[in-house]
Amino acid sequence: MVLLVWVELYVEYDPKMLLPFLRSSQHYTLEKAYEVCATKYLLREQVFILGRMGNSKQALAVIINELGDIEEAVEFVTMQHDDDLWEELIHQCLNKPEMVGILLEHTVGNLDPLYIVNMVPKGLEIPRLRDRLVKIITDYRTETSLRHGCNDILKADCVNLLVKYYNEAKRAVCLSNEDDARPKRDAMVVFFCCHAYHTTCLMDSTETNTSGKKETGATSEELYEYEEEDADDNGSEAGDPQMRFCSQKFSGRRLGFAHLVLAHIDGHDSFFLSRLIIRLNVVVPQLMATYILYILISIVNGVANTVLPVIKSASSAPNTMLISGISLDDNELRHGRKNHDDQGRQEPSNRFFFILLRTNVRSFQLQIRGYLTFPQKYIVNFKYWGGANTSSPIFVYPGDEAGSIEGIAIGAGFMIHLASRFKSLLLFIEHRYYGDSMPFGYKNIAGQNASTLGYLSSTQALADYAQLIIDLKRNLSAENCPVIAIGGSYGGMLASWFRLKYPHITLGALASSAPILYFDDLTPQNAYHETSESCYSTIRQSWFEIDRVAEKPNGLMNLSSIFNSCMPLYSSEQLKWFLGFVYVYSAQNDNGSSVRHICDAIDGAPQGSDILGKVARGINASFFGGHSCNDIFEIKPNNGSAWFWQTCTEMVMPIGHGENDTMFQASPFDMEEYTRTCLDLFAVSPRPHWITTEFGGHDIKSVLGKFASNIIFSNGLRDPWSAGGVLYNISDTIVAVYTNEGSHCMDINTPSTNDPNWLVEQRDNEMNIIGGWIEQHNAELARKLDTLRAMKYSPEFSVQWLQFMVMVLLISFTGTVSGWFNIPRLSPTRGTIIENPDLQSFAPVSDDLRTFYYPQTLDHFNYQPQSYATFQQRYVMNFKHWGGANGSAPILAYLGAEALIDNDLAIIGFLNDNAIHFNATLVYIEVNNRKLFQLYHEEAFKNASTMGYFTSAQAIEDYAEIIMHIKKKLRAFYSPVIVIGGSYGRMLASWLRLKYPHVALGALASSAPILYFNKITPSGAYVSVITKDFREASETCYQTIRSSWSIIDKIASRSNGLSTLSSKFKTCKTLQDSSELKNELENMYAEAAQYNHPPRYPVNMICGAIDGTNEKKDILGKIFAGVAAYRGNRSCYINQPTNVSEADVAWSWQICSEMVMPIGIGKNTMFQADPFDLNSYTKECMRSYGVPPRPHWVTSHYGGHDIKLILQIFGSNIIFSNGLRDPYSRGGVLENISDSILAVHTVEGSHCLDILREKESDPEWLVKQREMEVKIIKERIAHYHADLKASLIKQ
Repeated sequence: MVLLVWVELYVEYDPKMLLPFLRSSQHYTLEKAYEVCATKYLLREQVFILGRMGNSKQALAVIINELGDIEEAVEFVTMQHDDDLWEELIHQCLNKPEMVGILLEHTVGNLDPLYIVNMVPKGLEIPRLRDRLVKIITDYRTETSLRHGCNDILKADCVNLLVKYYNEAKRAVCLSNEDDARPKRDAMVVFFCCHAYHTTCLMDSTETNTSGKKETGATSEELYEYEEEDADDNGSEAGDPQMRFCSQKFSGRRLGFAHLVLAHIDGHDSFFLSRLIIRLNVVVPQLMATYILYILISIVNGVANTVLPVIKSASSAPNTMLISGISLDDNELRHGRKNHDDQGRQEPSNRFFFILLRTNVRSFQLQIRGYLTFPQKYIVNFKYWGGANTSSPIFVYPGDEAGSIEGIAIGAGFMIHLASRFKSLLLFIEHRYYGDSMPFGYKNIAGQNASTLGYLSSTQALADYAQLIIDLKRNLSAENCPVIAIGGSYGGMLASWFRLKYPHITLGALASSAPILYFDDLTPQNAYHETSESCYSTIRQSWFEIDRVAEKPNGLMNLSSIFNSCMPLYSSEQLKWFLGFVYVYSAQNDNGSSVRHICDAIDGAPQGSDILGKVARGINASFFGGHSCNDIFEIKPNNGSAWFWQTCTEMVMPIGHGENDTMFQASPFDMEEYTRTCLDLFAVSPRPHWITTEFGGHDIKSVLGKFASNIIFSNGLRDPWSAGGVLYNISDTIVAVYTNEGSHCMDINTPSTNDPNWLVEQRDNEMNIIGGWIEQHNAELARKLDTLRAMKYSPEFSVQWLQFMVMVLLISFTGTVSGWFNIPRLSPTRGTIIENPDLQSFAPVSDDLRTFYYPQTLDHFNYQPQSYATFQQRYVMNFKHWGGANGSAPILAYLGAEALIDNDLAIIGFLNDNAIHFNATLVYIEVNNRKLFQLYHEEAFKNASTMGYFTSAQAIEDYAEIIMHIKKKLRAFYSPVIVIGGSYGRMLASWLRLKYPHVALGALASSAPILYFNKITPSGAYVSVITKDFREASETCYQTIRSSWSIIDKIASRSNGLSTLSSKFKTCKTLQDSSELKNELENMYAEAAQYNHPPRYPVNMICGAIDGTNEKKDILGKIFAGVAAYRGNRSCYINQPTNVSEADVAWSWQICSEMVMPIGIGKNTMFQADPFDLNSYTKECMRSYGVPPRPHWVTSHYGGHDIKLILQIFGSNIIFSNGLRDPYSRGGVLENISDSILAVHTVEGSHCLDILREKESDPEWLVKQREMEVKIIKERIAHYHADLKASLIKQ
């Protein structure tokens, strides 16, 4: 408030100094300052404040419309680093000719001038346009000349570096266990050209020339001239291996990489060899350094025979870059004792290898900028690993806010302990924006504003970990090795969330001191109260006494003297903050003595000591005391901290304390003040409910009890954060392990000989639980492999499936052309091309429907300024049959697919037909492709910048927020939600249940091809089912269709052939290429098979027309008869004019970004061969949208591989329903995964048939399918109500 007065004073008396003041200070309220500046019409000050508030577009409008200074506008936009702002600048200048001209002059180096020229309205007269264009061309030539000059300099530098590399490659490093300058015969020599030899081997090599004749033998002393090692290596202890540089002086034949001599070396030698890699990286190309590092890893682990396969897999993964290998001495301790073998020889030291992975900046947003990568550091310890062949586990530490990952790797002694017991590999991953894993290259750039910090979030970090683990397991051929995530504090929260969100990647999690339920005050009251009542009372009284003394003359000087402050105190708040920090830190990290030392000092103060004197003695006895003076500091929120950013966006823990329940002064949490602080620091508002929406928390026992598994929540009850931890068992496999005397993350710290018995027992308990997980996993894996082997040799399997599988494999692996780019739409009715209203009879929309709009957040997973934009998302509700919130009546939620919900309201009948059976209210939610249209209108679908927000992950979060909003508005907190979708919507329904079990009790996923990704299902499976459908309908029809393609090509190759085909098929316009006709026929056959619904059965309709045609008609005449029968009487049939809908464009975008289903055509089908080709697919997507597809993203984020092994112990209450005549059914779940994840399918069914409206003509098998689905849902809801009743009675 005082600083706001300064603003007013500057405005009134010295306006010129106001702007420097605003820039130098951060302690004024932005909104109030803006109001003052707006009142006085201070424009540049308004621009600055608007920029600080994140209102960049409004600031830009002030510059252009009020100041009229285009040069300042260009400078402002350049400083913002925001592509969208450039677009805004151009649009605002288009109607101002002079500004357009100036803009052309000042955008060289920022924008392509041609882009601006193309956007200028026709007829707009721009002053001095000719001169300006000449200047642009001149500047371009100058820039080109500079680039050529730079390239020449770069080439010269490259040549010089290559010469330097060649000279360095002739040198070698000699390793020896002797202090002598001359190595013995057992020494090892490693050359910078990637060759390594024992001295004896090298001498033998030099004694033999290429003709096999002996040369004069050379001694080891004669072979080398030595140079002293760098000064940083001179500090090695006596007896350590010595490393010297030596000059090559032999002319033996060069050995290839495959002939490299591999020898076993002990831990000390591995230390010096790994240090060598640091030197090699200076002069050796990346791939060479990679080879050497993998050789060292293999030598150290005694698995030299696996070197070449590992190197082959590593070199095939271009996104992995190894930079240096370092071995850190960290002798293993088992309950405080060094681990020795029977002979007393010390175990080799742990080997840690520092590695960088190129990680995507954005994982949930598919704009062009989301494809940027940054180097993410991770550390691997291979010492104890039993190898991929034994399915030995991998223990992962997900990095947290602690910063650099090296310190965590060194101090994580409990993980070393686990590794030695379970023969595991250790992996430590650094969190983005902490340590060296910095997007945009540098910390000052990454943290400069909300636009760059916006990519820092827990969900982005989890996605980083998921992708890194998948890549590492693939490179090590360790796909069957279980992964256990272990973390502490924020890292513990990440570990538990990682298990919940990525059960297909991690088998279990140990979450130590993870306050995932923190909604109460951080009150370390108990530790002090239990230690000493008088200590507790003294501390509680001290706050008033500090304020009383501070108010006196020279009060702060007296307080500085009492507490022996190194620097004079500037306020009493500074002292109180410091004291509070000391108490909290001591309680949080109380190892049994921290709190007691403080209280003993307070209680042991000399008789007559006043309150502040006693407290001062306590501080001197704490971890922060014992010095000549006390450094009394105060940490204030600042915009240079990544953790402050996270607490200002998503990690909103309402920490405060009241008047009577703690030993602190009353300081309740104030959300309004918290928000103001965050706006001042980062110009963003916190999202206080986001964590519980994304990860859950409310009713955690009822939600996770029958859904998740394999999580240990460990806590020490002396830790203040334990108040927000899980302190009771949720199920048999989600358990709480806590100790009354424990403190923060104590169980995962390095074991010590001084550890109390209760801590040793806690760790043993945790290890036994983890061992049970691994044992169960290995048993299930063994059963799976036995089943596969049994199926391989089963006669029954061969008879029933061999012919079909051979056909699918032939379809998948033959041919050389580009692939079927137009992946068929997944909507519940009809397909992408054909418009035939007769295929589906629409029932009238009910009058009971009510339409609502929810202000939905544009971007849930990032926190840039534009992420906070909102749009009105439509949902429709029907309350007719609802039993009400008091009766906990269920909610049936339909998740819109890739189209708008208008048609779905008419044709999707499952909800309305069965609402009366469940006493349910109905809600239909529209998918988020409409939000783009509403936000950007016709611009929404033009490029990746606007379409990047249209992803499945964003859509699922949209649904979750709307469902929780509805339950809150209706006060229906205990009403279970069943989500239902249509095809793509059904995929979203199953994924929503897996990712958000706290939102949806269950899901009905019909015709959901969740396994048609990343080679889980053969690419030709879709087309094989189409072929099977037509062949079963009619063999002659199948043969006719199969023969037609070559005839079409033959006629098209003739003169006037395309005109002949156009006439024969009654095209709406003359064909330009035969592919137009063939594509439409392919789509027609695919659509007929996919939507082969009774009673008309389109496949039979087409084949009936083909077979029923006069036998004298040629093959193409028969084909046309099938087309006419399917499409009805029309004036023309092929290449009809079509209106491209939002849904068509949105689906095209999705298959180019995340929904990459590799549908292709091989031989032995009724189509021409056209297998899926990812390279051609990528080129087409790049041409259309400027972004490459992410073919592995769906399986990385949602899973799919080994789905039965994963979900039989994780997940529940999902029905996967399919009709086996649906081509997409081959990518669906066709067998039960567990007792509550069920597969319901019918042999005669087709796409999404079970969720359409009931009709009297429905066949009996369809009626029974629906009845079975209703029965399963009723049972799940009944179980939920029984559990709810028992829970409420217990409470």
